Amino acid sequence: MAISNSLDRLINNLGKHRGLAKPYDFRVDITHPRYFPQTLLDDFNTMLQDTTLPSKVYSKQPVYYGGPLENFPYVATYNGEISCTLILRKRDPVYNALHKWHQSIINPFAHTVSWPDDYMCKQAKIFLEYKVLEKNETIQPNITSEYTLYDLWPESITEIPLTQSSQNEYIRYTVTFCFRQWIKKDSEIGDPTSAGNAGSDFNPDFVR
Repeated sequence: MAISNSLDRLINNLGKHRGLAKPYDFRVDITHPRYFPQTLLDDFNTMLQDTTLPSKVYSKQPVYYGGPLENFPYVATYNGEISCTLILRKRDPVYNALHKWHQSIINPFAHTVSWPDDYMCKQAKIFLEYKVLEKNETIQPNITSEYTLYDLWPESITEIPLTQSSQNEYIRYTVTFCFRQWIKKDSEIGDPTSAGNAGSDFNPDFVR
């Protein structure tokens, strides 16, 4: 009986909060008016295999006032970069655009660095989504969290190894983007269920 009650609570809790978060339910929105236009976004997300969410750490200062030692935060330290791993195609406009964007930052002949406003993406976004199969058999994506990264630019594009011994493999490459800071915004997904009773428009079994 105890196991059954625990399982029921788990199922109800998962249904209430739209199910388990899946590592593949994400979308990245990175654009630059000159080097990476909006028209490449769908192509970019189709080829995108892996990425990372940003993080930050608060540096702390220990303070002693005669009692127990206390730690107080005084500055937020951002990791400052995210990585995106994509599949490479033989004719790849995404790869070419990323390289053009990356090469624009420093002129290798004049040895000059471009003005930041010329190469930085002012805002990039990472969306976490869940997909629900509606009653009309259509799958609708819904955003649960939105990460906004400010002043983003491509720091590096990894080298691509070529070999004759991998005849049945495909090439992947990783782009590392630097950013200044980020914020997270959560979407209000509502409460589609009550205890022991699923909402009329939502079935937890349909969560993808």
